[in-house]
Amino acid sequence: MSESERHITPLGGLKIDADHPAAAQVTHISLIGGINADLTATNLPEAGLSLTKYSLVGGVNLTVPANVEVEVEGFTLFPRLRPVDRPATPDGRKVKVTAYGLFGGVQVSRR
Repeated sequence: MSESERHITPLGGLKIDADHPAAAQVTHISLIGGINADLTATNLPEAGLSLTKYSLVGGVNLTVPANVEVEVEGFTLFPRLRPVDRPATPDGRKVKVTAYGLFGGVQVSRR
């Protein structure tokens, strides 16, 4: 697994799952397109994972195990970014999501 990845596409999103494991830092830059990350079957890096998305249109859909802490920051015009509830029993693993764009928020699901 590499330390960092950068994906630049004019149109299109980025999919991260067990078939495409995430590096410790992932940056996605696109005019239109976001990040769809299902991390439930992915080995998260010990130091945590940082996802950064820059796009005019496109959000972040993130699925994490129930015990992973998620931090959200950045700016989107619509919808506004909101903090994510932290799990009751984090095991030290953390995912930090930074999203910048005009349209597209951050949706976090836990399994």
